[in-house]
Amino acid sequence: MKISRLIVQTLVVVAIAISFVLSFLILTNNSRYQMQPKTDVAEKKSSKQNVVQKEELYSPSQIIWNDGTDQRLVYNNKHNVVKSVQKDMSTWKFGKVSVLSKNNTEKYKKFVNSKDSLQLFYPLQMSVSYYGDLLKQDNLSKEDKYMFNRVLFHFDHKDKNIYLGNDRNHTVYKLSVNSGSSEEIVKLLKNTDISLKINLVVRDKTVSVDYVDHVVMNTYSYLVTKQEDNNYVSNLLGSNNISTRQSGDTSTYSANSYQRLVSDSKKNQLTYYDYSKDDLPKSKTEMLNNGYKLINKINSPLSNAKLAYVDWKNRVLVYREYVEGFPTFKKSDIGAVKVSFQDSGTIAQFSNKVIQVPIPSDQKPVTLKNTAEIIEDLKNGGYTIDKIEDIDLGYEWTIDKDNSDVVDLSPSYFIRIGNKWSTLSELVGVSDRIGGS
Repeated sequence: MKISRLIVQTLVVVAIAISFVLSFLILTNNSRYQMQPKTDVAEKKSSKQNVVQKEELYSPSQIIWNDGTDQRLVYNNKHNVVKSVQKDMSTWKFGKVSVLSKNNTEKYKKFVNSKDSLQLFYPLQMSVSYYGDLLKQDNLSKEDKYMFNRVLFHFDHKDKNIYLGNDRNHTVYKLSVNSGSSEEIVKLLKNTDISLKINLVVRDKTVSVDYVDHVVMNTYSYLVTKQEDNNYVSNLLGSNNISTRQSGDTSTYSANSYQRLVSDSKKNQLTYYDYSKDDLPKSKTEMLNNGYKLINKINSPLSNAKLAYVDWKNRVLVYREYVEGFPTFKKSDIGAVKVSFQDSGTIAQFSNKVIQVPIPSDQKPVTLKNTAEIIEDLKNGGYTIDKIEDIDLGYEWTIDKDNSDVVDLSPSYFIRIGNKWSTLSELVGVSDRIGGS
């Protein structure tokens, strides 16, 4: 790392430290007129509520534009396009849902490759009624039987309807729109900062995004904040009769025989066990709502967090923080928060370190291989195509060697095999960058 970068990072950290000191002095100056707060771990309350909205937590992870010639993955880092789209759609008047095609792979290929269209991809199957809940559209509340994960708009103003696709069973639905227009959405997409040429490839129970060209992505650096155990204990266990047990790097906090919080200071990772309720979620909607409630109960200051992966069979939800439209990956598979619903109760795993403030970086953009080259490297390393569950672009989270308060986010391909995410280098010892840099 260049010295100049280290100086800039150090100055930013010092500036933030000074602001904390000033805030402390102001608070302590006022406190002489107030009752002194208790500082015991069981009594200390979290001072800030970091509320995550449901429509943001379960928002699309990809926006795909087909301009009639090419398909492109797009993103605008100056404007939240997804939020604007959902806000615009919340004013529309929807009609009924009808089935256009069912279990038809050939028709589904035509659907996902529709020209002059915009697609929103969700990493979860949801019902139309749940979608209506996210859009605050009460008239869709009874449409429980239609499941989808892809929303498509045509830019032909004569067709104001939207279309819903289910990648798992290759089924397409039409949701009629009685009033509403996608014109404002189109205007937003004409000013995207990131536009990557892709192909959408329909496979068995999935649709993969294949990057056609070499991908140029920036490297970012962020200040990270570490939350104290006290905050999580208060949020998850309450403030009465908390017992604490220390063993090496691990601290265990217990409220009763049904709830406990285990903190691993070496891994900066916490695990919350709640055995007070052993009834499993009765539906996918209940599972999503329970995950949403738990995210807000943990009350961690997550930055642009959203659902990144769902395993309905094993009842697992994985939420990640997103940067410039792409998910961040740490060394563990828990993401920002991993929630598991089990027969005995609920388990949530999460990190006490979250990204907060971007800082200047002197690192140059990185050029990555295209998807075809990644697949070829995997084949040469002994992996057959049927073993590859998913390939995704994202940012690898690594703590800066010179400053533990800074995290470097490096662009990379992430491959899921055996339900575990790994980099190409971890799997076959080959770099995913052009020139192996």
